[in-house]
Amino acid sequence: MKKVLLFFICLILPFSVKAAAYTYPRTDEDLRVSKDIQIDYQIIDEIKRTPSVNAADKIYDFADLLTDDEEKKLAELFNNFIDIYRMDLALVTINENPYSVLPDYYSNQDYYTMRFADDFYDYNDFGIGDTYDGLDIVVDMSNRYIWISGTGRAKEIFTDSVLNGILDFSYKYFKGGDYYGGIYDTVFLLSEEFDIPLEEQLGINYVSSRDRAKYYSYLAITLVSAIISTVIFAAVNISICKQAKLATTANNYLHVNGINVINDIMINKHVTSHHISSSSSGGGGGHIGGSGISHSGGGHHF
Repeated sequence: MKKVLLFFICLILPFSVKAAAYTYPRTDEDLRVSKDIQIDYQIIDEIKRTPSVNAADKIYDFADLLTDDEEKKLAELFNNFIDIYRMDLALVTINENPYSVLPDYYSNQDYYTMRFADDFYDYNDFGIGDTYDGLDIVVDMSNRYIWISGTGRAKEIFTDSVLNGILDFSYKYFKGGDYYGGIYDTVFLLSEEFDIPLEEQLGINYVSSRDRAKYYSYLAITLVSAIISTVIFAAVNISICKQAKLATTANNYLHVNGINVINDIMINKHVTSHHISSSSSGGGGGHIGGSGISHSGGGHHF
């Protein structure tokens, strides 16, 4: 009986354990990088510290932040993004950043996450076309930092300021521990940089964090404007009523060339315009990764 029970436990156990992203060993004989990467002794160490993966998987949840079902849904979403926009897209989550062992003079934690994101993309087989168009999203739990790197055509569309602006909205999900929601929202925000975003392409009803923020901002502005207009209207009417009492004799009114002129009341109309400037700045920006490939990038603490 015990043998039968043990058999069923062994049979069931593999299916109850969450599958982990698989990595391949890198050796001096086979560094597992693209033939287009110019290998020299200066980058061999960073190649070896970068996980080697099957680039077709797209979701690499090394930090185990997602359920199996969430991974499947995100994989479907990522593949839809890739097929529609002809641009690669990958997700990596990590508990430990191998670049954190670098010297302390790299004081900014975002530098470590940026380096990992660039190298993970460059030293695996990501990218579409001759310019390796695509992006990768890194959730770095050791530094509590999110980073998105853009390559090729993605670098031109998703500039540093655009990527920073996207994460200014979606980071709140990550801060609250909703990693699936944060990744999902980030992908939809990325798609909004194209003429037809994913919600229209896929025929689904989704409101991104940016659209919600715009809606709440609109409601707030409308409410404040209504209050201000009411106060101004009331103040003007009270002022007019008070000043109207001053005109008590005919001498206060002059008749000049058929035009009635009131001496004691002068009402000037002022039109005030407001210029609302955007917090996002233009420009491509970008940087060169250790591989020599140029990237755009943006990040946010959470």
